[in-house]
Amino acid sequence: MKIINFGSLNIDHVYPVEHIVRPEETLRAKKATYFPGGKGLNQSIAIARAGADVFHAGCVGMADGGLLLNILEKNGVNTSLIRKKEIPTGNAFIQVTPEGNKSIIVCGGANLSITDDQIDYTVAQLRKGDIILLQNEINGIETIVEKALAAGAKVALNPAPFTKNLRNLPLEKLSYVFVNRFEASEFTGASPMDLEALIPAIKRTFPKAETILTLGVKGSMLITKEDTYYQKIYDAPVKDKTAAGDALIGFYLATVLRGASPKDALMMAVKAASITVSRAGAASSIPMIEECYQFG
Repeated sequence: MKIINFGSLNIDHVYPVEHIVRPEETLRAKKATYFPGGKGLNQSIAIARAGADVFHAGCVGMADGGLLLNILEKNGVNTSLIRKKEIPTGNAFIQVTPEGNKSIIVCGGANLSITDDQIDYTVAQLRKGDIILLQNEINGIETIVEKALAAGAKVALNPAPFTKNLRNLPLEKLSYVFVNRFEASEFTGASPMDLEALIPAIKRTFPKAETILTLGVKGSMLITKEDTYYQKIYDAPVKDKTAAGDALIGFYLATVLRGASPKDALMMAVKAASITVSRAGAASSIPMIEECYQFG
């Protein structure tokens, strides 16, 4: 089995600030740093660093996408399904506070130029039992899910940033779902702060899925129709939370693909996320699997 990550590819512009800028405020950043990013790119690198084979599908700009292709290839990600377009690569503008909190503005660029032809070609590479991973930073999500399911693939969804059209997806057919409290609430209608109501609502909404509910500093939960399992975070100094969720997703799927139990996969995923928050940057902060074995 293999993983195809049909996802975003961004150039991140990161600005360390004392606090997140307020309305009408002009704030001086200490410096400006540029990193490869996008939830899609980060998750592909996480999967590769966790030791699994991953193909990335998506789009970059002809003029400015080389940086992203290079870092994917250096990390062992297969880039043969990425297309170059005559428009700019996606960009993200990220404010990061000393506590590691962040605020992000995203400009989709080439990420929003996915065509039906590209979807058909990518889905044709799937075999029964393969995993296709999706975020919500590209266009064509509904079409991709429909065609991937028809091909017999398992669909893994990270619905970030959440938009209402995601409720139209065949949620009952998803195999893996990665949500925070607020995304789970948008899907289920349950209060994001009431876990006693939220957990059974998740089970009803995603009956066939292994759902990972992230709770920030309170850890994560693995929720299936039959069971619920809690995993605490591991102690690490917080420097930048930017790619913590991406590391968790990538390591979870890669570990499951190797045949580990969902509980063991979540433990490894939370270790990876805990290491990630202790480092600056997005993709560059994601650990190698050997570091996770030695951590905690």
